[in-house]
Amino acid sequence: MSVPSVLAIDQGTTGTTCLVIGENGAVLGRSYSEFTQHFPQPGWVEHDAMEIWEVTRRVAREALDAASEAEVIAIGITNQRE
Repeated sequence: MSVPSVLAIDQGTTGTTCLVIGENGAVLGRSYSEFTQHFPQPGWVEHDAMEIWEVTRRVAREALDAASEAEVIAIGITNQRE
């Protein structure tokens, strides 16, 4: 039986977390991975957009694989907001 679920993607400053949340609020799947921080000069930090995209795709797949009963009906996304 499938469980209506939300895929929550939190793309933060140092890594990406993906959660699959069931309709009762239970976490059905979870994954996290950091990505590389680049410091071209003091006080600066840069990220590789393609690396962020690939990390996000991978952790979303891992979270979904862990939640085999989930039927994703919505996706929520947060980002660095900086």
